[in-house]
Amino acid sequence: MNGKAIIILVVSFSAIFFVFGRSFFSVSNKATNDMVETLNEEKALEIARSATNVVVSYFWQKPDSVKLIGRSKTFFDQKDFEGGIVTTKLVQDSLHPELFRIRTDAFYGREENKKHKVVLVLYGPQDLTKMASYSESSGNIWWTGSDTVKGAVYCRSRIPVYNHPTFLSDVYSKSSGFKYYGGWRHKADHEPNVDPANLHFRSELKRPSGSKVMNGLKAKAKNGGWYLWGNNKGTNRYNGHRINWNSPSLDTLYIELKGQNMDVKFSKNDPPVTYNIASKVPNKVIYANNYVVRLKGKLDGQLLISCNGKRQKGKGKILLDDDVTYKDDPRDGPSDDLLGLVAQNYVEIADTPPNQSDINIQAAIYVQSKGLTAENAKTKPDAGTINFYGSLIEGRRMEVGKFDPNTGQLWGYGRKYEYDERLKTISPPSFPKLAGFNVLAWYEGDPPN
Repeated sequence: MNGKAIIILVVSFSAIFFVFGRSFFSVSNKATNDMVETLNEEKALEIARSATNVVVSYFWQKPDSVKLIGRSKTFFDQKDFEGGIVTTKLVQDSLHPELFRIRTDAFYGREENKKHKVVLVLYGPQDLTKMASYSESSGNIWWTGSDTVKGAVYCRSRIPVYNHPTFLSDVYSKSSGFKYYGGWRHKADHEPNVDPANLHFRSELKRPSGSKVMNGLKAKAKNGGWYLWGNNKGTNRYNGHRINWNSPSLDTLYIELKGQNMDVKFSKNDPPVTYNIASKVPNKVIYANNYVVRLKGKLDGQLLISCNGKRQKGKGKILLDDDVTYKDDPRDGPSDDLLGLVAQNYVEIADTPPNQSDINIQAAIYVQSKGLTAENAKTKPDAGTINFYGSLIEGRRMEVGKFDPNTGQLWGYGRKYEYDERLKTISPPSFPKLAGFNVLAWYEGDPPN
């Protein structure tokens, strides 16, 4: 290339750069600004998360403190936080006083590059029905190779396993591991089928105290529900007045669910009185204090039946005289039917003629001190299977039959327990919740409109 050509090329390049140089610089500046904005957004979101976690962690460690804040509390007010500015407030939900909403607003950056991100948290007690099976103690009741558990399981003590049961969801225990039939030397013979990622040992999920559960249900039954009070002298009372029905028995309440109605009586041979459930129990909570409740039937709608009383006197027990099921089985299609059974001492399968060959139970069951059991379970002949569909929360897992793992011989009932998947997100009316507070929902990102 001769000298003249080189001069022309240099001049041409200079002209091009002169014409387009500003655009090059403009593109470079825009890329830099975009990068700064992205980094500021990420930093603002990181600050919002950190501040929110400080508040959540505090209440996780001191759950009762949330009750002392009143309707609202500001934790960080335009506070310098990790190089940004943050405000975090906790507000009690106006419609659901047991729920709290935490909002964190975080800002990071300067002038036109300042970014605003938020974290919104719904905070409150978590439903106990998220557990398929919950027990303070497993006693001597073994999960066996015939058990396939779809929902979460918790036991405060070690979880007894025999012949490779299958757990398809989370397994929680305050203990350090499973209890193997025959001891650790037989571990390989009984190791359960479970994903190791689903094992959560040395973790505790606490129930509320029995008095808190029962007193809470009593208060609800007195205010919009149906409260019954019995005593040891055989006098049945309702709202402080003597019941004038025919020959009331010694504090036994008979209920037969009939869709949206229920037949009620206080003696086996008395004619029942029929009530519309929605009219008789507007808030859907029945509380029978110092009673035995005998129950059967099919429910269309939602209801919680609870009873309390001293175990030494045979009270605080719900006896299932026959099948207790839903009008619309959730396994067959959409269903809004939900039944909660809450007993201080036992929920028991009665030794009645209909229960000599299988029983079907659809409910969420909560027993404070003992658990779900059966009358004469250790002595009666094979009575078929308990087909249970729901969630079972017990103080102690109880026998419903007698099983000899060496021979396979069975007395009483076999178990076929299936978790109602709906109960992961919904519960029967006023059903007890886990103690303490938990994160129920979490949103992070741009401020909502």
